[in-house]
Amino acid sequence: PETADDSVAATDVWGDDAILAWVPTTGGNYMVPSYGYTYELMGYPQVEHLVLDGGSTDGSAEYLAASPGCVTWWRSHRDGGQTQALNDGFARVTGDWIGWQNSDDFYYPGVFWRVAQLAAQYPEIQIIAGDTAIVDAHGVTTSCNGIAPVPPRLWLRGYWPPYNQSLFIRRDLLRQVIPLDEALHLHMDVELCLKMAVLEPKIAYLNQPLGAFRKYEGI
Repeated sequence: PETADDSVAATDVWGDDAILAWVPTTGGNYMVPSYGYTYELMGYPQVEHLVLDGGSTDGSAEYLAASPGCVTWWRSHRDGGQTQALNDGFARVTGDWIGWQNSDDFYYPGVFWRVAQLAAQYPEIQIIAGDTAIVDAHGVTTSCNGIAPVPPRLWLRGYWPPYNQSLFIRRDLLRQVIPLDEALHLHMDVELCLKMAVLEPKIAYLNQPLGAFRKYEGI
């Protein structure tokens, strides 16, 4: 756990996990980068952490350049947007379980450990999803979006699929539904979930927020 002494040997029950962070071209440089905060927060020893920066001007590239080793791999240049960055990242990752965040969203403490334990206990699971907290610009929780624990097939009938902030996908399932449509600059996560729903994967729901979506005033 996060409180364990650094000298304590860790048991890898989740494989080499992959966490992606996409950083847009521009940003307000407010509490940026939360992906560095997220990485240091989790304390889980087996994390493959990739950052795909879209040539941002918010200080992200400078932070990464000045902090060698804080992530596994990163790049910073203009790209075709979030969906292209996700496709690039998904093609590069090698981990057994994959999740991603935008640069200003984050995972909660202990989430990697909780999901790792669940994945080890139920190896047939292909998706792990939980609730998603909505936080303001300061990271204060304002509400929580709960997810209906329904079979994924019902996502095709109008049930809203998981938010990516609280979604973890087994790599062998992800490989069956990528690449994503790069013409989509929004809701590519919905497309991903609907493509997975057609395959009727085995899913585990956690009745707790796993991550947070940052919502700014006026947006």
